[in-house]
Amino acid sequence: MAEKIKNMLLYAGMSKEEFQNILQEGIEDNYQHLRKYTRLVVLFFLFMSILDFFVSHEMDSNQPYYWIAIVITLVINLITHLIEPSDHKKVDGLVYLFLINMYGMGIGIMLQHSNYPTVVLMSLVILMPLLFILQPFKMMILSLLVGTISFCNAMWVETGSTSKIDMYYTICFIIIALIEDYTSNHIRLQSLMAHVNVKYLSERDILTKLYNRTKYEEQRDSYPLQASRVISLVYIDANSLHEINNTYGHSEGDMMLITIARILQTCFRGDIYRIGGDEFVIVALDQDDEMIKSEIQQAQKALSKTAYSASFGFVTMKRYEKSMKELEQEAEALMYRKKQIYYEQSDHDRRQPRI
Repeated sequence: MAEKIKNMLLYAGMSKEEFQNILQEGIEDNYQHLRKYTRLVVLFFLFMSILDFFVSHEMDSNQPYYWIAIVITLVINLITHLIEPSDHKKVDGLVYLFLINMYGMGIGIMLQHSNYPTVVLMSLVILMPLLFILQPFKMMILSLLVGTISFCNAMWVETGSTSKIDMYYTICFIIIALIEDYTSNHIRLQSLMAHVNVKYLSERDILTKLYNRTKYEEQRDSYPLQASRVISLVYIDANSLHEINNTYGHSEGDMMLITIARILQTCFRGDIYRIGGDEFVIVALDQDDEMIKSEIQQAQKALSKTAYSASFGFVTMKRYEKSMKELEQEAEALMYRKKQIYYEQSDHDRRQPRI
């Protein structure tokens, strides 16, 4: 029971592992929403400031609160352009600064206009949880703090029947906000998890868990933009996969592919893709030729300790020296030369896979 309550408060009813799996997507989602909402808030408060200028008396004007909110929101928006969308702590900090800014404006207006605090402030308490994906307990703490301030204002500052009505309204709003803090985050996290799962399946090879050909073709032409010096491409082909499938069954062929994939992940530091039945591609940026050759040797040594083998073709180019497609074709051609040499050896007959 305690574990269930903990998961509800920390992870909106999900397990810690599920929450961690979608955390990065949630951070980037919050980042994009924060940039959008800060722009909208600045425009909204500019409009409210102009409207307030024409319709409010000087003593009742909300101009100071609007302009403080505008300045802080502009600063937040500026900072979003200076940080990485994946920076968890900075994005989270800006999100909470944005929320505190909004709540602070509501509290300021409430203290100045005691005749409608619940409408102004508690509407923000209801609205804010809908904007971002956050851990429920953090939003609950904010909701309770703001609700407590509103309740104290209704009890000690307001007078007459308005005081009692706003005390009751505040209690109701707090209860609604606490429920919403959980349910809204639960729904959005479940939706995000479904999106992450679909994305994972669309760009991952189910058998080896490596990136698939679709992901490779999406990323391929972006590598020259990411590199600062050189781009290296290693083309790998599993030897005798067809013969192993025919002789020992597809389960043994699958084991071969899984084993090769794990060895590649262990030995290489670049992006690894399975682009065909027995073909793999590795793209590494700004690594020296000697380092790549050393990684190939490590992989070949690791493979020699198994019943499987693979042929490697390796090419390096400077940025924009040629297209990525040309680089891939050169590496593939080198790989086929190595594969031909492998099969020409007497102890590597195609019809006699080494198992």
